[in-house]
Amino acid sequence: MKSRTEKIFLGVFLLLAVFYVAIIIRLVFMKDGIRLETDAAHFMPFGTLLEYKHGIRTLNSVILNYVGNIALFVPLGIILPIIFKKLNFLNVIFTGFLVSAFIEIAQYMLSVGCADTDDIIMNTLGAAIGAFIYFYILGGKHRSILSYILSLVVIFITAVGGMTCIWRYAPNLLPSETVAVSGMIAGRRVDSYNLYAKCKGMSHGEVAVDKRTATDSAGEKVEGIPRSYFILDTAVFVMVIEKNGKRHYNIVGRDEMIEKITEREKPYLKIWLDDENKCSIIILV
Repeated sequence: MKSRTEKIFLGVFLLLAVFYVAIIIRLVFMKDGIRLETDAAHFMPFGTLLEYKHGIRTLNSVILNYVGNIALFVPLGIILPIIFKKLNFLNVIFTGFLVSAFIEIAQYMLSVGCADTDDIIMNTLGAAIGAFIYFYILGGKHRSILSYILSLVVIFITAVGGMTCIWRYAPNLLPSETVAVSGMIAGRRVDSYNLYAKCKGMSHGEVAVDKRTATDSAGEKVEGIPRSYFILDTAVFVMVIEKNGKRHYNIVGRDEMIEKITEREKPYLKIWLDDENKCSIIILV
C-alpha cells in the first residue's frame, strides 16, 4: 500500500476513534431521563441472568443488554490495532478489559450509573471479537486497502447494532419525554412493581398510601405495609397518559408529580421499592 493512502486511512480511523469515544461518553456519562442505581455495584458474574431466573428481567432485556454491550466494544477491538500497530491480539483484549473496567469504576465514582461485572465481561468479549475479526478474518496484519474498507463496514454495522440494542434495553438513554420502551423501564418490566395502592398524599420526601387498598403486581393483598414510604433522591416519577387509545409513560419532575396527585381525588400509584423499602420508581396511573 502506498504511504500516502495509508496515512489517509489512518487519519480516517483517528477521527473515527474520537467519534467513537464521544459516543461512549454520551451513552455512559451523559444519560437523559431516568437514572436508577446510580451508586450501586454488581459484582456477581452473570447477575443479569440470575435476575431473569427470578423473574426480575425478561429474556428479551437480558439479550439486548448482553448483545448491546458486546457489539459496542467490537469497534474498539478493530480501531486499536489499526492506530497502534504494535498491539497484538492479546494486547487488544487486555486493553478492552482495562477500558471497560475504567468505565464501570468511573460510573460508580461519579454516581452516573451502576458498576456491573457483566458489562466488563461482555465489553471484553466484544473487544476480543473485534480483534479476531480484524486479525484473522479481515487480514488486518497485511494492512491492505481492502482490510481497511472492510474494517470500516464492520465498525459501522456493529456500532449501530450495539447502540440500537442498548437504546432498546435502557430507556434512561432516551430523551426524558419517552420513558418506556417495549414495556420496560430501565430494563425492568412496567408490570413488575412491588406495590399498587391508593395514594393519600405525597411530599418531597415521602409518599403516603392507603394500606387497605395495597396489592402487589400479581393482584394479591399486601399485609403489614407501612403507611408511608421514603422517596430516594434518585427516584423516578412517571405519569401514565392515554393518547389515541394507547398508554404512554412520561417522566415528570417531583413537583409536577405532587401537583398532579394533589389535583386528583385519591389516585392510584405503582411503586418500585429498593432493599431498604424506599421508593425508586413511582408511577401515577
